[in-house]
This record gives sequence, C-alpha cells and structure tokens, in this order.
Amino acid sequence: MRLAAVRELLAMMKAFRTLLRLPISLNTPLACSLHGAFNRESLKLPCFAPHLSVLRNAAMTVDFCDPLLYSGEVNVGWFTLQKDDPISLISQCIKHISSINSPTMKLITGNSSGGFACLRMSKIINDADYFIMNPQTNLLNYYSWAVENYARCVSGLSELDIESFFNKFQL
Repeated sequence: MRLAAVRELLAMMKAFRTLLRLPISLNTPLACSLHGAFNRESLKLPCFAPHLSVLRNAAMTVDFCDPLLYSGEVNVGWFTLQKDDPISLISQCIKHISSINSPTMKLITGNSSGGFACLRMSKIINDADYFIMNPQTNLLNYYSWAVENYARCVSGLSELDIESFFNKFQL
C-alpha cells in the first residue's frame, strides 16, 4: 500500500524538479522549502533553498524548484503560472505526503519570492507551521526588469495584463 502511494506521489511531483529525502521511519516531521530569486550567473538549475539543512537528518524534507525558471528567460517566477498553478500542485503533494507519512509536524519555509509562495500556500494548508523570511507581498513592486521578463515569458502579457494577472495573487 505504501509503495503505491509513493508512486502516486512521484507522478504528482513530475511537474517539478524536486529534492525529496524520505525518512527511515514513519511519523517524522515533514519540512518543505520554496526558494527565492535565482542568479543564473552563479547557480545552475535546479535550485533549492538552503533553509532545511539543519533538519535534513531529523525530518522528511522536500524542496521544490519553481518550474518557470526552466524557461531560461526569468530569474524569479513566484511559483505562479497562468494555468496549472504550482502552489496548488505543491499543496496537493504535501497533503499526499502527509497522508502516507502521518508527520508529527509540518514546517514550510520560504524567503523573498518563496516567502510570497508560502503566504499563498498558508491559505490552502492551514495545519502547518510556516517560517517565512522577507516575503514579497506586491509583485509589481519588484524590480521592473524582472516583472517585464516574467510578463514576456508567461505569454506576452502587456503592462495592463500583467497588473491584473498579479492582482489575482495579491495577499
């Protein structure tokens, strides 16, 4: 039964580049991390946030890489897309992991754009603890060049379209 559930989880996670560390035993804490902006000059994909390094030996950890970064055109995607919302999919994965593992606690961390994603996720998964560092709360206030790159990458959104698109994610 557990093997079938793990296979189902892996199929769900196929949309993401993930780093998943399974615990030796059941009923251990579950920790999830969402990264911030990505520096293409100094890092290679997939990128993962370092927040969980202290928990790696004591918990099941799962790190998600924003799928929009693989477009090659952006360094930040805020875990948002026009369709197949990554936050909904990540939330489903976390809920599925929880149904398999019965974690003693859930900790979800993120900084900057990953902090924005955590704030959105907190509306979906309300039985977790969140450690959110300097979250972005208004995406239009981020660097204009990054917002423009994002708009072009997502589907050629105009300046007006990007404002209405981002407004649906305002917290």
